[in-house]
Amino acid sequence: MEYFAGNAVPNSSSFSGIEKSFHRLKKVDKNRSTPTQMRGLNFGIAAKSGSGLRRGLTEMLPNPADRNMQGRFQGAIAKWLGAFALSELVACDQVPFIDTFQFVKDQEFKDRFKVPIAVTQPQENLITVSIDAFIPQSAIISPAGTVSVELVLSVAGCMLHGGTPMGNKTIRIAIPYNKLTQRAQVIKFPIHTPAGSLTVTAARLIYHSKEDTLVTNINDAAFIAAGILNARYAF
Repeated sequence: MEYFAGNAVPNSSSFSGIEKSFHRLKKVDKNRSTPTQMRGLNFGIAAKSGSGLRRGLTEMLPNPADRNMQGRFQGAIAKWLGAFALSELVACDQVPFIDTFQFVKDQEFKDRFKVPIAVTQPQENLITVSIDAFIPQSAIISPAGTVSVELVLSVAGCMLHGGTPMGNKTIRIAIPYNKLTQRAQVIKFPIHTPAGSLTVTAARLIYHSKEDTLVTNINDAAFIAAGILNARYAF
């Protein structure tokens, strides 16, 4: 099943037969700022880009106003940048620290949604999310009383320097919580991915219960999870 919802070039090496993407840097300019100065500059860059990305992910975030989450997200971007200048970055399709960020602390999205998901960029300005077939009651860990689940997928991008938004798109997939197989899906997200942009794909589960004819959200803190599935930088 295929949905249409709306260039980064990876560096990779093989280790023990497993293909892994990694983050490399260009040759360092001898006239560059000191590490302390660069970290200070990058902290400001992280603040603006983090804000830009969060705005694009608002529909997916459990609590967009969570200051702790905002600080942790900014910190993940700053940790990736470290003490390096933007001119020293290269394209990366799995940005360290951001690629595995969880918007709810100590809650892993993959621990609730145990379904293989692949995020790729088959061409410029297009992100695809591929979800394998699965049986909801076997693959989704849910609270008692769940009758259906909503999978919220969001893609957002911004320029790393300045945080200018490059677009965003969110889709919601309704999943009956039963033992029937859900077919594999490919969802396409058109998103502008120019050089210097940072693009993230994130997901969240929302659980529903039903009493008589009334369907309501289950707000059990132990099951609230939302995380980034992929982060990529284009250069």
